[in-house]
Amino acid sequence: MLRADLSTEIFQASASTDTGYSLPTTDGTVTVAVGVERRNMSYDRDADTVFEEGQLLGQGGPTASIAGGFNVTDVFFEAAVPVLDNLDAEIGFRASDYSTSGNHNTYKVAAQYAPLTW
Repeated sequence: MLRADLSTEIFQASASTDTGYSLPTTDGTVTVAVGVERRNMSYDRDADTVFEEGQLLGQGGPTASIAGGFNVTDVFFEAAVPVLDNLDAEIGFRASDYSTSGNHNTYKVAAQYAPLTW
């Protein structure tokens, strides 16, 4: 018999607010969001003697028992900035710390232009 257990634990906290600040070119206000997330993932596969020795017809070879896991901690910041009445800009940053590969940073720059209103 082959039995596997997959486990995922997630903790997430975030907050966002309207700053009340606006550029002189528009009435829209800047909004910001910050947050943190922690993910723990684990996998455990237990094989009995039949699987470990590859005794099943068509199995293709032995199937060993394995176990492992990793975790990730993320911290992020995002801001939405109305530039004009029909143009918004977004910026963001995420710092991630992986237990398997170390630190990685991710950046976001975006714009949305809506020349028409429906």
